[in-house]
Amino acid sequence: MIKSKYVLYSIIGVLLCFLIWGVIIGSSRIIFIVFLTLLIYLIFNFIERFFKIRMSGVFKCLFYFFIFCSQVLGEILDFYKLISVWDNILHFSFGFLCTFVGFSIIRYVVFDSNVMKSLGAIVAVFSMCFSITMGSLWELFEYSMDKYFKCDMQKDEYVNEINTVLLGDSTSNKIFSIQDILYTNVYTSESVFRIDGGYLDIGINDTMGDVFINMLGGIVASILIYIYVCYPGEVNFVRKFIISIK
Repeated sequence: MIKSKYVLYSIIGVLLCFLIWGVIIGSSRIIFIVFLTLLIYLIFNFIERFFKIRMSGVFKCLFYFFIFCSQVLGEILDFYKLISVWDNILHFSFGFLCTFVGFSIIRYVVFDSNVMKSLGAIVAVFSMCFSITMGSLWELFEYSMDKYFKCDMQKDEYVNEINTVLLGDSTSNKIFSIQDILYTNVYTSESVFRIDGGYLDIGINDTMGDVFINMLGGIVASILIYIYVCYPGEVNFVRKFIISIK
């Protein structure tokens, strides 16, 4: 079986190639993403060593690949646009893995297997809620980057209908509906931009879609956790995703 450290070394080698490429073409964006990815790996390994955390090689490899697929393939090679379900796959994986992190936390606190078994449903729900919380924090990070650093992490989508109270009767809470939007004109102090295809939703569909996909990954993992806790021996592979303290 391939050791996780060799996987990490291979990924770092690929990152260095992207770094050289970014320097040659003068892309500060590529250079920034490479250094951000290396920083994430550094923090991850620091936390593992400082808190003496024990993780399986499978879990660490999945984490390494997740960050690589998100930052390098997604951001640098633009897989988010090339593969329509790429973002959904990553958010599902994030929800799945974070659910096991939540389970590992409650397993560390409640170390009695009999107590865990009697609280199987609660343990599974808590683990899933932990995952949803982590996913929501990530969406808050994306929103903050877009708002304060002029990024576009919350991808916009075209919508052809708007329902709002703001343009309606606010005193009676009556909704004003605009349907069959074909294009939008955006006026600035200097020019006019025409947006064909409808109206830009400014990322809300992307954000809520990500939260739902993250929750689906959490639901799948929480079902496996429930079976693992209440019916020992049925899904032993779950141990590969459990984190413990040395």
